[in-house]
Amino acid sequence: MPSATKHPSLVPPDRPETVATELPAARDSPYRARCFVTEHLRAWGCTRFEETATLLMSEVVTNGVTHAATPLGVAVACDGATVVVAVTDGVHGGIDIELAHRAPWRGATSGRGLHMVDLLADQWGVTEHDTGKTIWFVVSADPSSSPTPAAG
Repeated sequence: MPSATKHPSLVPPDRPETVATELPAARDSPYRARCFVTEHLRAWGCTRFEETATLLMSEVVTNGVTHAATPLGVAVACDGATVVVAVTDGVHGGIDIELAHRAPWRGATSGRGLHMVDLLADQWGVTEHDTGKTIWFVVSADPSSSPTPAAG
C-alpha cells in the first residue's frame, strides 16, 4: 500500500483531510491508486463519493502510466461536501481538453478516460507546472459548492 503524506498545494488549507502518495509508472499503479483513495475516503466518512472518485482517478492514473510513463503523484482531499483528486505526471502537455468533450469513437478500445471525467466530475482541469502537469477533478454533493484546486 502506498504511504500517505500531506499535500498542501492540492487544495486550500481549509480542507483538513488531504493526503498524497507517489506511484511508479507500472501496470499495478491504477489498482494501488484505487486502494489508496478508497482507504482514505472510507476513513474520512466520504464513502458517498467513493465509486465516482475511484473510477475517475483510475482512468487518469491509467492515462499517466500509458502516456506519460513517469512516476505519478496521486492526491485526494475531502471536506465532507466535496472530494478533490489530482494526478501529477512528469510530462508537459499531451491533454486535448476539446477532445474530452466529444464522445469517443464507436468501437474504440481506448480513449474514454477523459470523456468519463468530463461527464462525471463536477469540475476538472489540467494545471501545467515546472515539472509536468496535474490533472485534477472535483466530485461534490452540490456542484455549486465545488472549489477550484490551488495550482500544484
